[in-house]
Amino acid sequence: MTEEQTISWILMALAIASSHEAVDRKAISMVADSINHAVPTSQELELSIKWLLHRNLITEENKKYVLTHSGKSECDKAFKKSGRFAIWKQLEKVIKNYD
Repeated sequence: MTEEQTISWILMALAIASSHEAVDRKAISMVADSINHAVPTSQELELSIKWLLHRNLITEENKKYVLTHSGKSECDKAFKKSGRFAIWKQLEKVIKNYD
């Protein structure tokens, strides 16, 4: 999996998991597993969370994470697509073009 695919996978999982409240890494990991039928490694989570925090797409408080306004906006656009792989691909494009 490319770095962009990993980050977009974790972003998608975080968006789903945190739809009502901030969530911890375990909750993100559980949703990521349901998306891709694979549990992200601690390195994949760390890389993705740092990348997303650095670009202000998510925020952290007390080791829990939630989308920022910018992150929610990007995810809302992607979630208009049909099917999890179309959403994931759209988020991957966002990640590739974000820098």
